[in-house]
Amino acid sequence: MNVYQGSIEGIKGVLIYKIDGTEYCSDIQNVAAIMRIDEVKQHTNQNYLSQIEFDHSVFSIIDLHKIYKTKLLKQTDSIRIILHEMFGKNFCFFVDKVIEILSTDRLFMENSIDLLPYSGKSFIKYILKYQKRNIFIPDFEKITRRLYKLNDFHQMA
Repeated sequence: MNVYQGSIEGIKGVLIYKIDGTEYCSDIQNVAAIMRIDEVKQHTNQNYLSQIEFDHSVFSIIDLHKIYKTKLLKQTDSIRIILHEMFGKNFCFFVDKVIEILSTDRLFMENSIDLLPYSGKSFIKYILKYQKRNIFIPDFEKITRRLYKLNDFHQMA
């Protein structure tokens, strides 16, 4: 998503999801898959996940709930795992619920949108203002850089 340079030019759409009641989004071009938890149990230990294998690629798990100091909701049917490819890294994260996928055409046709830099919470780069909603854009570049430096995705926070 070109929002990482402060622009929404060149994006095809965004995937909007919730983490602890707050909306976040990712460029749909960076999303490799959206999976239910029961789709990956066969590849992982149910109590402690560190990696997921999908389509012959390994995705390391980032705990965004821990990064944003929230708690993963009790396991429900709405929890999804988003497999993400960005900056030459494969990673994934749990979300409480996938809300919607918005195409760029729909974003521009329905409403005016604003993309604003964000200086509040760590690991948030921008806010996408759309339909009176504040949708946060994670700073995945900063997150992955720090995680790969730590070399342990579960120590993050």
